[in-house]
Amino acid sequence: MDKDELLERYEALGKDDDFLAAKPLFEAEIQRQEESEAGLGDVRALRFLAHAYLAASDFDAAKGVIDTGLALAPDDVGLIEDRGEVKAHKGDPEGALADWRRAHALNPEYFGPVYASAFLLEREGRLAEAAEAWRQIVDDATERGWELTAAWPRQELQRLLELLEKRNDPSE
Repeated sequence: MDKDELLERYEALGKDDDFLAAKPLFEAEIQRQEESEAGLGDVRALRFLAHAYLAASDFDAAKGVIDTGLALAPDDVGLIEDRGEVKAHKGDPEGALADWRRAHALNPEYFGPVYASAFLLEREGRLAEAAEAWRQIVDDATERGWELTAAWPRQELQRLLELLEKRNDPSE
């Protein structure tokens, strides 16, 4: 199997053996491209490799690939979103949130960064901000008539609002 087939199998099945087999093939391809005059031109391949490193929790390797990709395509939404993921795992929540805001601004139709922000804000104990992120998702889905899409975010918003109410209730 070639590197793309291995990556596709890894993404579909999540088997580490496929990732471990694909990793050196992608690294060799990056090396070949770096040595060529055209340089790195396949941002899509870099995006896939970054996803694989993130899935393997190899955040340092992911950061290197992401930085390489962003040097070629500074407004690539996927790479910016992934850089936010790296920052979140490396203890830089403000950097992660900034990247996710930028990714969403570049592609307002894509709400992955807003979901990631909601989860991070809740982990950070910033419940009011997390609730606002869920509200943004609910409002956007509702405006588009996507009631089914809005159902789970609406539950998350309600859960957070209840937590905030309990937190602010001095009788408890």
